[in-house]
Amino acid sequence: MLLDAQGQPLQKTAQLSLKGKWSDSTAYEYTFNNSAVQRRWAGYGSRAEARRQARVAYMTNPIVFGAVNLIAALVTGNGLSYKEIHDAKLRDTLDDFWVANDLSNTSRQIYTQYLIDGLAVLLSDISNTGRGQPARVLAVNPLQIAEYEQNLFKDTVAVSVQLTSAQLQRFEQGQFVWNANTPLYGDKEGWSTVMSIAQTANTMTGLLEYRLAQHDIASRINAVYKTMLDREDMENPVQNQLDRVRAQFTSVPPRSSVMVIGKDLETGHSEEFEFTRSNVNFSDIQNDWRSLMMILSLVTGLPEHYLGEGGTATRTTAESMTVPARASIEAHQGAFRVILNGLVRNEAVRRNPNAKYKTRVSRIINDGRDRITSNRMLPIELVEIPWTFPTIEQADITGLVAKVQAAATLGLASKPTLQQMLGIDPSIEAELMADPQSQSQSQRTERPKEQDNGR
Repeated sequence: MLLDAQGQPLQKTAQLSLKGKWSDSTAYEYTFNNSAVQRRWAGYGSRAEARRQARVAYMTNPIVFGAVNLIAALVTGNGLSYKEIHDAKLRDTLDDFWVANDLSNTSRQIYTQYLIDGLAVLLSDISNTGRGQPARVLAVNPLQIAEYEQNLFKDTVAVSVQLTSAQLQRFEQGQFVWNANTPLYGDKEGWSTVMSIAQTANTMTGLLEYRLAQHDIASRINAVYKTMLDREDMENPVQNQLDRVRAQFTSVPPRSSVMVIGKDLETGHSEEFEFTRSNVNFSDIQNDWRSLMMILSLVTGLPEHYLGEGGTATRTTAESMTVPARASIEAHQGAFRVILNGLVRNEAVRRNPNAKYKTRVSRIINDGRDRITSNRMLPIELVEIPWTFPTIEQADITGLVAKVQAAATLGLASKPTLQQMLGIDPSIEAELMADPQSQSQSQRTERPKEQDNGR
């Protein structure tokens, strides 16, 4: 008898099988109309089902939940920021837009959804804002996308979104940002970061529920008593005989009780009484979930010890694993940079159409010994916003200080870069140092120390 997660018998129509196996060598079945509803994913049945599986894995599987949140934390840190922007007009536009949408805090939520769904669609809501006011950003649920249009080069030029049950709104190019994860073969709808392991994770979560239910059932049955029944006893049917025997065990027997079991000397048949042991192989769970963690580590690019499982890793292997982890996180940061650049460029074009912005351009001469810096006026499409992303370092403080000192001595890095290497935000420190109140407070803090030393 097979039981479900609640300990109830499975129906004959229930099927226990893994879904999501590729039905053929092609991943997609295309139609002539680029509709999110009509484009099907052959492995999952539909793109919506694929995203649903990824969301279920994120919400119910603690390992997937932790891995996705860890990637988002490594990408955004404790809040994104940006360095100094030399063009005053662009700086004012970005400052207003950044504060109005609280992107320092909401950026992690945006990228977490991007990792789960494999697609980020951000709309610029300009219904209640004028050209001189910052637009608000709305992160769209991919399941709300009714239709989108692409040009010959597979660029998304328009999208229709089902904002409410009665409101279908169309957004043209410049009013939205569309960025898909791993857009292979011209596909622009995106794949979830955990798509290849989503169904395996969901299946293992279900397997854990089965084992817990099995343990719960086994814990209710303390013993099995095999009694002898007389089917020829017409006055006491079989059910009455079972009820009479069962009544003997409705209460816990007192201590030093003796169980009496009868035996038929002629036939050799006897009653049997044996205690059950709740052994449902819980040790297998550790191996199963460790296997899931190893696969998830390969899928996400995160080392195992980043996921809370050191295994047989030593300090040497942990340091060597930092290199691929850094490369993986930098790739994620590059994807998020594209999303943020798209938002800022749309906002800059909306507020200042056809404007050009001052940008510093450096040119290396004399085999890299000298650098010439000049200012150029460039359109917003060619301006690179200086975002500040956190870095992954696997060095102790002594090694880090030695690295900073060497870079400063050889003149290989600027002062803001050296500050960032030490985990110091240059812009914040510049504001604090320029504040007379903070300077006087710092002096008052240091003065007692001098007096103590004088004593």
